[in-house]
Amino acid sequence: MHDFSKEILEQGDILKNLNTLDYYCKEENVSADLVMLDGSALLTLIELNGGIFRPTMDVDINIINVSDRKVFTEQLKKVNIEIVGGIMEVPPLEDLDDQNSHFEIEVGFEAIRVFLPNLELLACSKIFSTRGKDLSDLENTSILEYCNKDRLMSMVEEYKQYLLNPSNLNLNVHHLNRIFE
Repeated sequence: MHDFSKEILEQGDILKNLNTLDYYCKEENVSADLVMLDGSALLTLIELNGGIFRPTMDVDINIINVSDRKVFTEQLKKVNIEIVGGIMEVPPLEDLDDQNSHFEIEVGFEAIRVFLPNLELLACSKIFSTRGKDLSDLENTSILEYCNKDRLMSMVEEYKQYLLNPSNLNLNVHHLNRIFE
């Protein structure tokens, strides 16, 4: 059996992990809809569009629907896929789960359906974080190049209203004008 402990993952590795999860879920007769988030989603989405994104250390998801949460969570642990849950302030998780904001990747899964948020939502998750790694991604990868800039900036303005501490200078959003120069 493959060792799914922390390792550097490329897009093919992510799909292998999801295929293995699909197999385990089929064996356990559990079905689920999930949305992939963070680096794993960006890696998959950018590479599906012909670009290159850095490898990631994990596959992060949020559960949209599941037939048996307990059994599904056990299967996630087997393949080292993590549920993100309420870590981000903005964009809110309900926007990431919104069917109008994501699309299904169709690669022949039988027990799971996997969705990817649109690129602008994923970019916002980095723009509104305080992590240096997210700022580096915004500065040094093609994330923003693949975004619809008008849609992204509209979302940024909307989400700014929901920040608990908009004056926090550690927020990556304060670097956005410089990055776009």
